[in-house]
Amino acid sequence: MADNVDIKDATDTTQTLATKQVSSVHYPYTTQLGKAVSTTLTRPADTTAYTAKDAVTNSTSAPTPLTFSSCARFNGGTVKLLSAVFESTAAPAATPPNFDLLLFDISPTATNDNAAFAPSDADMDNCLAVIAFVGQYPFYTDGSNNWLSHWQAPNAGVLIKCASADTALYGLLRIGNSYTPISAELFTITLNMIPE
Repeated sequence: MADNVDIKDATDTTQTLATKQVSSVHYPYTTQLGKAVSTTLTRPADTTAYTAKDAVTNSTSAPTPLTFSSCARFNGGTVKLLSAVFESTAAPAATPPNFDLLLFDISPTATNDNAAFAPSDADMDNCLAVIAFVGQYPFYTDGSNNWLSHWQAPNAGVLIKCASADTALYGLLRIGNSYTPISAELFTITLNMIPE
């Protein structure tokens, strides 16, 4: 005899799962529900060229880290990171930029935009993963208005655990090569994951 079980997902929405009776015990057929969590960064209104290993942030004087909200289902939860997409509103550059996204479980202190990337040792103790968006490949463009870069997790994904009192992940962005941005260039970064 089969019936259903209601559970709450990460967005507090009720999901109904079918169950199967085995020896008077009901086992739910659980389907892991993937989600995409995005954040944006609008860089300062200047066109100052970056050099390799500069920080890329939203301010030259009071920067804030990136926040990927509600990644885990509950505080201290784990997510399986499957892939990520990095998109820009700029026209494609002759030499596409390479970006490293460092992910943290505790909000780090951001470095001023266009200064040498210099996180503290204490912040780096909370770094859980580094995602490399390599501008040469895979790199996609619509020809004139924007571009995006894609990262695919190795094997079955990368497991990341949120801090004990948080469901969010935090990010710092570092550039890996020389790049001349457009003024107030908008970056959108999306993490595709499965909350465990």
